[in-house]
Amino acid sequence: MINRVSTPSARQPLVPSQGAPVPAAQASPSVAAPTAPAAPTPPASPVQTVAASSLPSARWAGLGFANRRMSYPLNRCFGLLVGEQNCGKSYLLQSNPECFIINTDGSSAVHANAKAMMWPGVDPLTGRTIDVTERPIVLTWDHVEEKRQQLISLATNEQPRPACVALDTVTSAVRLVCQKVVRDLGKSRWEELDGRMAWQLVGTILVEFAMSLRAHGYGVWFVAHLARTWRPLTDTTSVEEIDIGLSDGLRSRLSKIVEVIVPVRARSEPVTVNEPRTLVANGRTVTTSVPVQRMAKRRTLPFEDPTFERIVRTRTLKPLPTIELDTEDAWARFQAAYEACRA
Repeated sequence: MINRVSTPSARQPLVPSQGAPVPAAQASPSVAAPTAPAAPTPPASPVQTVAASSLPSARWAGLGFANRRMSYPLNRCFGLLVGEQNCGKSYLLQSNPECFIINTDGSSAVHANAKAMMWPGVDPLTGRTIDVTERPIVLTWDHVEEKRQQLISLATNEQPRPACVALDTVTSAVRLVCQKVVRDLGKSRWEELDGRMAWQLVGTILVEFAMSLRAHGYGVWFVAHLARTWRPLTDTTSVEEIDIGLSDGLRSRLSKIVEVIVPVRARSEPVTVNEPRTLVANGRTVTTSVPVQRMAKRRTLPFEDPTFERIVRTRTLKPLPTIELDTEDAWARFQAAYEACRA
């Protein structure tokens, strides 16, 4: 025979309280101990707990962030601004009051009321490139490096500074970096270098330029051109393709690390404008408006155009629409659309 011994439940007190039944071992032999009815089992608590299974943020919250949206505002992104020549890339950047443009092209301001700061400048009388001291300079990558260190110093010391830095254009920046690589390797011409190693070094210098500024809180924008090429499909047919006009290696490296790739397009379209006309009839001068058709450039950011489907990149929750740029505040319009899709 197997004797089964029942143990008191966790809810039963260890010391009998007044009026509670006396255990059989303590009761009088001649008096039978009354039997108490079993207490009803309490219902399960409806409150959920994470004792057995918890979110990662609860188990290792000290490591980082969770359950929080983290994305860069437009002025703090690392982006590529791409488009064909004379489409409005510089026009867009120069309308951004928070941008510092490194003018590697040495071009003049295209925006009538440019809000961005540009360096180096252009002397309107001599056409020479000038520094902030108004003295002529022959721009080299060493000058650009000095400006990068100045920007980093401003951020380190928490001094007033721009939100983003732009290279306009990265094609001209590549030319300056190539000159630096030739000089640093003790050669007189690019052809004397090992091409693969040299181009790898050029890409590394440009990427390090961007990453060091981003590490100190700046957004970085590289301006590049788009190139049209015809790819043959058969002996008699071909298809037009649009791609970023950079070397394959540099394009591949940049496309893997940029947050945003923004296409810019300009098209000439007929528009109707009212022009004043003065007429003299019966000795009276009459001024009236006459509708006249003129050709005007329409600048847009064509995010919805399938032509740029292989190029466009965004990190927004909603797809960006096509954005008109023909305003004085082109960047503000772009920024408003970007923030609306990012929210």
